[in-house]
Amino acid sequence: MFLNLLSMIFFGFFLQLQYTFKMAYEIEKKAWLSSLSDMEKKVASFMSFIKEDMKKDTYYIHSSSAHIDFMKDSIFRIREDNSGVFINYKQREFSGKTEINQETEFPVINPGELEKLFFYMGYKILVKKYKHSKIYGYKNAAVELNVIEDLGNFIEVEVIAENEGEKDAAISTINEIFSLLEIPEKDIENRYYIDLLLAKTHTQKVLPGDKKTNSH
Repeated sequence: MFLNLLSMIFFGFFLQLQYTFKMAYEIEKKAWLSSLSDMEKKVASFMSFIKEDMKKDTYYIHSSSAHIDFMKDSIFRIREDNSGVFINYKQREFSGKTEINQETEFPVINPGELEKLFFYMGYKILVKKYKHSKIYGYKNAAVELNVIEDLGNFIEVEVIAENEGEKDAAISTINEIFSLLEIPEKDIENRYYIDLLLAKTHTQKVLPGDKKTNSH
């Protein structure tokens, strides 16, 4: 009876892991917006409004990282939003100006205590990001109109691909939306938000035309 009970506990834990951990390809492209209101009118004319959201992201990196490499360093984040608190990390790559991130995410019960553990293990806060979003839907894409605190206004189009075989179709959908919204190529931004925030910390000014070669 004890063994059966133990088996049930482990089985329940296994099921919890299956439904708690979320791993998929997050495929997205973003661009700067000179007028958030003008873009919202365009988006609302043929897309369905989903929700408004506020996200607070805290990014961590190990203290031993002298030079930040977004593609190689173990950078992860704790996100707080309307649905809860989550820890998230990504394996990053690019296809042209489109981000393709293999993302893993799971909920956090006590983020304060977890952060103490990170500090104990030698991690430090890299940067914090505050994002206010209005989210619309088109086909299988989420279209976000974002205000990034201390940075500016962006449109971000994201499609979740469940496996490798869905990636090309996701990129095609994103490109279709950018074309429908007539977003200029010059406004597309292929740096990560945290890259832009860190650049602003050092230069105090980041502009759409101030692009650097994506070395990460």
